Amino acid sequence: MGGLPEPVGGGKAQARRRRRGGQAAAAPHRRGGAAGPAAETGADPEAEEAGERRQDRGGARPGGQQHAAAAAPAAGASAAAAGGTGTATGADPALSLPASGLVAPSLRRRLASLFYEAFLAFGLAMVTAFVFSVVTQMRHALYGRQALGAVITVVLGLYFTWSWVKGRTLPMQTWRMRIVDRHGQALTPARAALRYVLCSIWVLPPVAAFAQQHLVDWKPVTAAFFGWVLVWAWLSRLHPQRQFWHDAWAGTRLVDAA
Repeated sequence: MGGLPEPVGGGKAQARRRRRGGQAAAAPHRRGGAAGPAAETGADPEAEEAGERRQDRGGARPGGQQHAAAAAPAAGASAAAAGGTGTATGADPALSLPASGLVAPSLRRRLASLFYEAFLAFGLAMVTAFVFSVVTQMRHALYGRQALGAVITVVLGLYFTWSWVKGRTLPMQTWRMRIVDRHGQALTPARAALRYVLCSIWVLPPVAAFAQQHLVDWKPVTAAFFGWVLVWAWLSRLHPQRQFWHDAWAGTRLVDAA
């Protein structure tokens, strides 16, 4: 029973399978050198290429972070240099107050506080006149008029000076205002007294206008007084910080209360 010849058809089928296997093994080598080992080990070439791309991206990120970290100190240094330049060329820190600390409250609020202040001052003057008349045994309204006027002026001066040194009067507290000097500090007694003297500009012009007249009707005096108060208050709009001019001369400021 020597060897039987293989069937012709079976030999051709085996030859075709060998050629297909050789072509499949040679295809990855034609695509690239990196895919060849993957094909030999049975791995998917596309999955390997995707993994390499992810690794490339992951390796690029630390470099970007290093660039950002290196840029941050440079930006901080430039900001510090700019800050130092601004401090060096800026104004005196003692005068570097916020704008809200220099600009006066609205004119409407200041006028409302002023009229409220006038009512309190009138009441205080009436109490002072009563005490003065009892102490001096005043029998006539014209007796001791100059002395009474001087006492009322002193009493009002003490009241306003004491209140301004504390920072505010009752009307100013009601309308959320306070009085400070040009540096934002509390007033000294001397500066508060100076402001009291300069505040006489509210009443002196109309009083001086009618001082030499024998008045029977007080309506013109009242109209002149209120008209002058409104004019003097409106002139504060010409001040850079909208302060009253007597405050500018006294070195004081009306500001919003904290």
